[in-house]
Amino acid sequence: MKARTLPPAPAPVLQPTREAILDAAERLFSARGVDGVAVRDLARELGLTASSLYNHFPGKQALYEAVLERGLRPIVELVAASWQTELERESIARTVDQLVAHLASTRTWRG
Repeated sequence: MKARTLPPAPAPVLQPTREAILDAAERLFSARGVDGVAVRDLARELGLTASSLYNHFPGKQALYEAVLERGLRPIVELVAASWQTELERESIARTVDQLVAHLASTRTWRG
């Protein structure tokens, strides 16, 4: 009796990484502004459902803040590297946290 061959298993659907989500969000926020992007638009761009996107970020505001933080991080690292003491680094970190909070609350960043 000949063994029955099974069809190949479908390739697993890869979920986008946090970085891929941030890349897409940054691109859409830059093109349309934060208020012009719905979570469902972003999810569709990534091939996800909106509820799947919430597994990575609790909401659009959290996603916006993560985009801002990622964009500001290189600046923070450059400035922090130039300071000598831990107290100065903490001061820089607090300042950046306040800047991100301000930008996130006013949604002035448009890319």
